[in-house]
Amino acid sequence: MEMASIGMEMMAEWGAAAVVQRLLMLTERIAEGLRGIGVSAPERRFRAPHILSLGFEDGMPTGLVEGLATEGIYVAARLGRMRISPHVFNDEADADRFVAALAKRLRG
Repeated sequence: MEMASIGMEMMAEWGAAAVVQRLLMLTERIAEGLRGIGVSAPERRFRAPHILSLGFEDGMPTGLVEGLATEGIYVAARLGRMRISPHVFNDEADADRFVAALAKRLRG
């Protein structure tokens, strides 16, 4: 319960709008970084600010989620797509590292 209380206090201090803007910036940075590597993301107007769902032209490659996890990048497979859900403690370098790692793994 203490951790939940601390989380609620942090949200109250930061404000929901600031959290939304932070996560939107990160998901937008990731989506922009993925252009041209065979990965699709829904248009911005159809996305939630805190989650990015990626599609793959030929389906998500086997072992991709697990491979990224070996690099300390944790994403989830959802119905043949990849779900990215950054945390407010992630930063631009984390987003760029994810894009680079994903691009490298997709190139083989």
